[in-house]
Amino acid sequence: MKVPNKGCFIVLEGIDSSGKTTILEEIQKTLIEERDSLIGRTFKEKIYFTSEPYGPQEDLRVCKEISNLLFSKEYELNPSTESLLFLASRSEHLSAYIGPKLSKGAIVFCDRFFLSTLAYQGFLRGINRDFLFLCMNHIDLGIAPTVTFLIEVSEEEWTSNAWRKEDSKKNKFDSLSYSFEELTNAYDTASNLLRDNGQRVLIVSKDLTLKEKAGYVLKQVELLLDE
Repeated sequence: MKVPNKGCFIVLEGIDSSGKTTILEEIQKTLIEERDSLIGRTFKEKIYFTSEPYGPQEDLRVCKEISNLLFSKEYELNPSTESLLFLASRSEHLSAYIGPKLSKGAIVFCDRFFLSTLAYQGFLRGINRDFLFLCMNHIDLGIAPTVTFLIEVSEEEWTSNAWRKEDSKKNKFDSLSYSFEELTNAYDTASNLLRDNGQRVLIVSKDLTLKEKAGYVLKQVELLLDE
């Protein structure tokens, strides 16, 4: 796999409170501590972390402004408006950050991408999936994840994580009344749909600890680099 010439785009997906963000933090910590790993040697300083719909920690103001509108409790957005705003943020994210990084041979780890759009907007909010694919094809700049990891979580762990989540870190989507079964079914169906469209989606077992899940992701990325 000639990754340095085109970059490597790694996406972590999963339902809210599945531990994605914590796993990405563990991955970042590991890569800092193990600079001589295959990923460290391959990409050196060109290792980046970002998330959707917010964008990277460094300022990408337009994504943050769109996110503020999406998560504002002042507005009750209809599902179509909500979907288009998520896609608008992704369009800016791809053109202003992800695309330029990949073109320089970087590896970009992203918390959420199109699978979440299919799961939430397509299967839970009732937006036509063909329309979502059409929009995505229009804005993707030819960029697709090298691999998407779907983080599994047990219902017990999910419930515990949701209860522990600080109110200040919750947004209005956290309070939507979807059951664990509805959420997991939406993500499973969306992941199968992506596979049917030629994308690589790997499952990260719920039986692993968060640290083990991070290790699994890194191991699979290294296997891709060896292809």
